[in-house]
Amino acid sequence: MRVIALTGGIGCGKSTASAFFQAMGIPCIDADKLCHELYNSGNPDLLRKITERWGNGVLTDGRLDRAALADIVFQSKSELDALNAMIKPFAEQEVRHRLEQFRNDGEKAVLLDVPLLYEAGWDELADVVIAVWTPPAIRDERLQQSRGWNLAEIRRRQQFQMDDHEKLERADYGIINGGTQAELEEQCRSVWERISSRLNIR
Repeated sequence: MRVIALTGGIGCGKSTASAFFQAMGIPCIDADKLCHELYNSGNPDLLRKITERWGNGVLTDGRLDRAALADIVFQSKSELDALNAMIKPFAEQEVRHRLEQFRNDGEKAVLLDVPLLYEAGWDELADVVIAVWTPPAIRDERLQQSRGWNLAEIRRRQQFQMDDHEKLERADYGIINGGTQAELEEQCRSVWERISSRLNIR
């Protein structure tokens, strides 16, 4: 089974690209959703690590209050790094488990959708990496419209991620998302045809 990793910075359209790949019949492991599931699962070992560092103020009725935790960790790279280090072992174990399930089910390829792919070192799990990149002006406009962030908030969030250009340079395949959704879909199809041919995925 081949693992196709998909990554990209905030506002690049990675989630839309992921949906196009999934529409082509490629099963997907979404790292963001997986991590949200872990936060909501009430895993006692994870909750203990989180409350040991940030106290019970990040809990509501015994469950993790993700908004309260986000208010803390997105103010400081060191705090965000600490949170990512805490959840990474739990998330990676679940990713490997799901990959094994897909392998046992006889899947030929799986899409691994991870915004912080290189930061987490999960590119080592993939056979090839696709990066989605968007021109900065278009990306900023999309984020302002979709999330209501001003430029200062966009820049603050970006500082916690690898530069979009670096992701594009490191990836095996790049998708430039500067046009319409139809153009993005066509690029996804083209990239998939090249990957499936190269890796003999049938």
